[in-house]
Amino acid sequence: MGKPDDGWMAVMVREATLLVDVGALLANPVFYGIRVPPGDGKLVVIIPGFMGNDFYLLPMLNWLNRIGYTPVPSSLNPSAGCLRRSCEQVQNEIDRQLSRKQRTLAIIGHSRGGLVARALAAQMQAQVSHVVMLGAPVPGVYRSVEDGSQSIRVSEVTRMVLDANRLSSRVLDPRCRFPACECAYIKYAEHPLSQETGLLSIYGSDDLVIPDAAKMLDGKVIHVPTAHVGLVYHPEVYRMVDQFLSSDPASSNTKPRPPALRSQSGPRRLIPLGRQAEEGAHIGSMQTSADEY
Repeated sequence: MGKPDDGWMAVMVREATLLVDVGALLANPVFYGIRVPPGDGKLVVIIPGFMGNDFYLLPMLNWLNRIGYTPVPSSLNPSAGCLRRSCEQVQNEIDRQLSRKQRTLAIIGHSRGGLVARALAAQMQAQVSHVVMLGAPVPGVYRSVEDGSQSIRVSEVTRMVLDANRLSSRVLDPRCRFPACECAYIKYAEHPLSQETGLLSIYGSDDLVIPDAAKMLDGKVIHVPTAHVGLVYHPEVYRMVDQFLSSDPASSNTKPRPPALRSQSGPRRLIPLGRQAEEGAHIGSMQTSADEY
């Protein structure tokens, strides 16, 4: 899982299992809304990962509609470049969809989309009832790697993704100065969520893209047997997302807090990211497998 010697070949082999995930999803009753809690009609925004768009998220968008929610595509094409621009674009789409009668929503983000989701949730606070992060790193981890403020071992693939992200920013947003920028959305991504916002992070046990040290610790943290892209198609992910969206969001929380980065010098040491992190902030976690959820 994100070991420094994991290269592209290992990633391609792992990611090929998404074909198995798609087949299993199409054969699973959950995908057709059978024996699942019905949705309440609330808006659910889904945000794609790096260089992705809404097209590869269509199975999840259509599924949410089938079970009773109002899915909202992100409108990002692609999901890349400046975080502020991505957040503002998704926020504009949310504003177009929200009505006076419906003022709360849920947000699901895959990979980079999880960072956008968390930044928006921190900005909107209690207006966001649930946040689901699929294979998303701790907010601030890539900035820490880029500016050298934290020593994190990353794989060859993760390093190449970082390089590609830097290149996309130069092309799409030449004025972006990440990681040196001080824009509000970078700070939002590292800011605590509302106590009324539930947080669920789901990771693939075969994910070679996200380093172990960059995985979320707060809220509910679940691992399923799939790779990075497969998280969007794995039937267990759909089951857990449905259960989470239909649950009391506050039940997944302990206390609002900034995200933290795990140090590789010790398994329990936590390093708060973000300048607004309170000194000595306690970071709780609940890690479990899909079978225990």
